[in-house]
Amino acid sequence: MKPEQLSPGAALDPSSLKLQIDAAIVSAGLTIEPGWRPGIDAHFEAIARAAAQVMEFPLDDELDPAPVFAP
Repeated sequence: MKPEQLSPGAALDPSSLKLQIDAAIVSAGLTIEPGWRPGIDAHFEAIARAAAQVMEFPLDDELDPAPVFAP
Protein backbone atom coordinates (compact mmCIF):
# COMPACT_ATOMS: atom_id res chain seq x y z
CA MET A 1 0.00 0.00 0.00
CA LYS A 2 1.39 3.39 -0.93
CA PRO A 3 1.79 6.09 1.76
CA GLU A 4 -0.63 8.45 0.01
CA GLN A 5 -3.37 5.83 0.48
CA LEU A 6 -2.90 5.79 4.25
CA SER A 7 -4.48 8.22 6.66
CA PRO A 8 -2.61 8.12 10.00
CA GLY A 9 -4.24 11.40 11.03
CA ALA A 10 -7.46 9.64 12.01
CA ALA A 11 -5.56 7.31 14.33
CA LEU A 12 -3.96 10.29 16.06
CA ASP A 13 -7.23 12.16 16.61
CA PRO A 14 -7.64 12.10 20.43
CA SER A 15 -11.36 11.29 20.37
CA SER A 16 -10.85 8.55 17.78
CA LEU A 17 -7.92 7.12 19.73
CA LYS A 18 -10.01 7.00 22.92
CA LEU A 19 -12.77 5.15 21.06
CA GLN A 20 -10.20 2.67 19.75
CA ILE A 21 -8.84 2.12 23.26
CA ASP A 22 -12.37 1.65 24.63
CA ALA A 23 -13.07 -0.94 21.93
CA ALA A 24 -9.79 -2.76 22.63
CA ILE A 25 -10.57 -2.90 26.36
CA VAL A 26 -14.06 -4.27 25.75
CA SER A 27 -12.96 -6.78 23.11
CA ALA A 28 -10.21 -8.09 25.40
CA GLY A 29 -12.65 -8.34 28.32
CA LEU A 30 -10.43 -6.24 30.58
CA THR A 31 -11.37 -4.34 33.69
CA ILE A 32 -9.41 -1.10 33.89
CA GLU A 33 -9.02 0.91 37.09
CA PRO A 34 -10.01 4.56 36.44
CA GLY A 35 -6.61 5.76 37.67
CA TRP A 36 -4.83 3.69 35.02
CA ARG A 37 -6.64 5.25 32.05
CA PRO A 38 -4.45 8.39 31.66
CA GLY A 39 -1.35 6.20 31.44
CA ILE A 40 -3.01 3.84 28.98
CA ASP A 41 -4.11 6.78 26.83
CA ALA A 42 -0.58 8.24 26.89
CA HIS A 43 1.00 4.92 25.85
CA PHE A 44 -1.46 4.37 23.01
CA GLU A 45 -0.89 7.94 21.79
CA ALA A 46 2.88 7.33 21.77
CA ILE A 47 2.39 4.06 19.87
CA ALA A 48 0.10 5.77 17.33
CA ARG A 49 2.64 8.56 16.77
CA ALA A 50 5.48 6.06 16.29
CA ALA A 51 3.35 4.02 13.87
CA ALA A 52 2.47 7.16 11.89
CA GLN A 53 6.19 7.94 11.47
CA VAL A 54 6.87 4.42 10.22
CA MET A 55 3.93 4.54 7.81
CA GLU A 56 5.07 7.91 6.42
CA PHE A 57 8.40 6.44 5.28
CA PRO A 58 8.17 5.91 1.52
CA LEU A 59 8.76 2.36 0.29
CA ASP A 60 8.27 0.89 -3.16
CA ASP A 61 5.76 -1.94 -3.48
CA GLU A 62 8.42 -4.04 -5.22
CA LEU A 63 10.85 -4.10 -2.26
CA ASP A 64 11.56 -7.45 -0.62
CA PRO A 65 12.98 -8.12 2.84
CA ALA A 66 16.57 -9.25 3.06
CA PRO A 67 16.80 -13.07 3.07
CA VAL A 68 19.64 -13.04 5.64
CA PHE A 69 20.21 -10.55 8.42
CA ALA A 70 23.74 -10.26 9.81
CA PRO A 71 25.41 -7.74 12.15
